Amino acid sequence: MRKRTILVIPQIGAVLLLMTQFSCSSSKSPSSLPDAQSPSVPTQLNPAEIAQQQGISELRRIHDSVDELRVIAEGGISGEEFSRRFTDSLLKVGDLDTSKQRTVARFPEAARASAAVVYTHFQNAFDAYRESKRFFGGPGTGAAQSEYSELKQRFSLMPEVQSESDSVMSEHRYYPAPGILNALWVSAVQENRVAADSIATLEQHH
Repeated sequence: MRKRTILVIPQIGAVLLLMTQFSCSSSKSPSSLPDAQSPSVPTQLNPAEIAQQQGISELRRIHDSVDELRVIAEGGISGEEFSRRFTDSLLKVGDLDTSKQRTVARFPEAARASAAVVYTHFQNAFDAYRESKRFFGGPGTGAAQSEYSELKQRFSLMPEVQSESDSVMSEHRYYPAPGILNALWVSAVQENRVAADSIATLEQHH
């Protein structure tokens, strides 16, 4: 006895009903759809806020230029090459006094003193790097007590340097050039780090 396969075909009326329902659902007016959220409009900065942003950008530009000298110094460089790169950095930054007058004026009256202090740290950092060019000498070179004391007074963030004697029997002591070189670089890095902290504070109060 052969088996017969029975195909069950849905009723045409049911299919038409489903098509009609789908067509009605798809043809609903756009007003029945959920409203799309309109994009948020960016807040417009007023002229004072724009000016302060420009001031912060200028401070960060100078900070980054000073920090490049740190990277150069840490790379183990000759005195001649360091002197050349230092000059390049000064040319890149431009006149600090001119930048200071222009930039400080971009900040609100209450923040101008803080912005001006940042330039003091920049100047101290550049001065320390400039002074360090004299101390690329080898063993036996350095600074006498009086010169070392002047450096310590001038650069408050300069760490202590261990003095040495000219010879075993000598009472005359001096401060080796490599130690002073490194101490001046540390001072410059610290000055620029304080400047960075001050810039961040100015930015937080923006």
